[in-house]
Formats: sequence, C-alpha cells, structure tokens
Amino acid sequence: MKDSHEGSVLKRLTDAYEEILEHALDEYRSFRKKNYEKQEDSDAAPFYEFINKAKEKLIRKGEVTEDEALKLTDYLKRDLVESATWMDRTGKEIREWFGYESGVVKAGLLEMFAEAADQTMIDMVAFQHELEEGGQYHTGQYTVPGVLICESCAEKIHFTEVGRIPPCPSCKGSVFFREHTESQDAV
Repeated sequence: MKDSHEGSVLKRLTDAYEEILEHALDEYRSFRKKNYEKQEDSDAAPFYEFINKAKEKLIRKGEVTEDEALKLTDYLKRDLVESATWMDRTGKEIREWFGYESGVVKAGLLEMFAEAADQTMIDMVAFQHELEEGGQYHTGQYTVPGVLICESCAEKIHFTEVGRIPPCPSCKGSVFFREHTESQDAV
C-alpha cells in the first residue's frame, strides 16, 4: 500500500512540474501577444516571473503544497538555466541536451521545454543568482528527460520523462550532473 501512495505522490509532483512549465509558457505567450498588440516592449517581464505565477496557480488550486511548489519551481529553473547555458556554450539544439531522440521524450514536452529554454537564454542573468548549485542534481529532486551521472561513481541514470531523482543504484550517491550527447542519435 505504501508503494502505491508513493507512486501517486510521484505522479502528482511529476505532473505538477510539467504543469508549471505549461502554465508559465501560456502566461508568457499571452503577455507577449497583449504587449505586441499595444506595441509595447514585450520582453519587459522575465520568464521566471511567469514560472512563479504558475507556481502560485497550482498552490491555489490545491494541486501542490507551498513547499512542493517551491521545490518544483527551483528544479524547473535549474533545468532551464542548465539547458540554456549548455545551448549557448555549444551552439547545439535542446534535443541534444536531453540526450534522447525526440520520439523518446513525452509528446509536447520537448517543444515546451525548448521554447522556455530559448526565453531563458534571454532571462538567464535575471535568475541565475537564485540557483545555489548550478548544474548539480540531487536525490529527491525532479528533472526533465536525459541522463544523469553520479558524481561519486559515474553510474548513469536514464530519464525518458520528468521524474524524481533516486539515489544512485550502484553507490547510493545523491549528487549527479547531466550528460550531454554529441549526437541526437544517443538513446
């Protein structure tokens, strides 16, 4: 019974991570459209403000607690900054940062994340300071699809969808970094 409860909590938080991203993008698109029609500066609000609004929306709806929402938005911001930094540094596309062919990643997630990461490149300086451990991933946090490598033993953990990071299956380590592929053909 405990496993099914943990599974439902995991599913709820995984869905909430994606929902925060989706709501933030919807709000951002609406903001840009409204300001474009008024011929105002549509880049006036940093994307992280829309992430925070999406977080508040989920809290009000009762889908997540305040503590859960805060953690999920921190994880999302970490993933966006990490991917935007990597794309800027390498000149490669987001699907290569994921480390999977686009067909393996949940439909729509790659596109949403790519759109948010592009906006994040513009906003990166604005919320870089919010992230304490840039590029590090920890057991118990949530992350987008890709491959994480254990800092202690180099064991790889593969995510094909948003998921909660478990302890390393080899050494029980709790700190990971993201593997980036040189080719989008890696699976």
